Amino acid sequence: FGTVNAGSRANCAGGAGTGCIKIGGTSGSTLTDGDITAWTATSITINSLTNVASYGGTGSSGLVVYAAGNADPTLLDFYYYPNITSLTVPTAISDAAREYDSSDTDGIITINGNHFGTAGSVTVFGTTATQSGGCSFADTCVAIQIPASISDSTNSGNIILTRSSPADSKTETNSFRILPRITSNTPTAGAVGTRVKIAGSHLCQSGTCPVSPNRSNSADNVKFGSTQASDNDFVSSGAAPCSGNAQAWTDSEICVNVPTGTPGGSQPTKVTNYTTFTSNTKSWGGYKAEGYIISSTFDTAVSTGAAPNTIMWQGDALPSTAHVKFQFASSSSVNGPWDYIGTDGTSGTYYDTTGPNSPLKINLAHHNNKRYMRYKMILNPSSDTSQSPRVTDVIFNWSP
Repeated sequence: FGTVNAGSRANCAGGAGTGCIKIGGTSGSTLTDGDITAWTATSITINSLTNVASYGGTGSSGLVVYAAGNADPTLLDFYYYPNITSLTVPTAISDAAREYDSSDTDGIITINGNHFGTAGSVTVFGTTATQSGGCSFADTCVAIQIPASISDSTNSGNIILTRSSPADSKTETNSFRILPRITSNTPTAGAVGTRVKIAGSHLCQSGTCPVSPNRSNSADNVKFGSTQASDNDFVSSGAAPCSGNAQAWTDSEICVNVPTGTPGGSQPTKVTNYTTFTSNTKSWGGYKAEGYIISSTFDTAVSTGAAPNTIMWQGDALPSTAHVKFQFASSSSVNGPWDYIGTDGTSGTYYDTTGPNSPLKINLAHHNNKRYMRYKMILNPSSDTSQSPRVTDVIFNWSP
């Protein structure tokens, strides 16, 4: 090789005392002078590869040494492997994300680096990942969806990127963690003490799921909004809606009662496990501000019309500040029209009840001598939306 001093190690066409190294054959990328830290007659030391566009290869695509302007006729097989420099993740924890869920964005990551080629594949813990929009497989990046089929008991492992164009199958590996995800709460609302099935994935990050009495501390806990469930709120072998697991907290399900002190309204659930790793939040609580149902048509079978008398409902005691209201419609034709009105004959008023089993008199002036009748029942939850009326039956009374 001769002896080439610093400052002359990127000169492929010079005379004695000059030289260079190319990757990708004689037409490939020339290493910078700074990439080469030593050059003697018998050895060359390369410390780094700067701005090398070539992927290398075998034979004429390999590594060639120039000394005093002459290329070594024997090229070395040499590959520039894919190089992952970072992961762009949607969470605060580096090199971590959740399994992909189409309703969220925290299951998509971007792998950044160089020499990925123009096509290839990525596996996460051995499972092939779907490539995602944002960065299709490119030389410097690829976006992927974290596969949802990975075992919920496997939380950490490797991402492996394999280059297929050029077709050399060279790979690069990066460590990765899958974080907890809540996929659903069943039911989605209820009062304090309601049993809730929190379904999800990767809910036990340490490899061992929390058990009593260690399910309500700073390291492992479940919260409804800011209210943390106590250890006693967890239900082992819980009946519906839970699956009846012998353990209240598993990799894919937590069975827990809504804790005492949970306010009304929206109180999203959140799981913390193994101190550092938290789930997404999932909607919980807050019945809709209003719901209604319209009855089928009552045919009094009185051709000249009938007189509606009263209407009442049966069911559970009415929660404080909740309402069960009615509007009434009547017509001489089975096809309507159906105009639902309240006590004063307008759509802006209601027959507002005080509780179950309390008949309300219907204003006869607006409905007398009509053969066909319907009611509209309107339900409003308590003012904090934590409790809803429960109606089991409606009784409508009329006279010929």
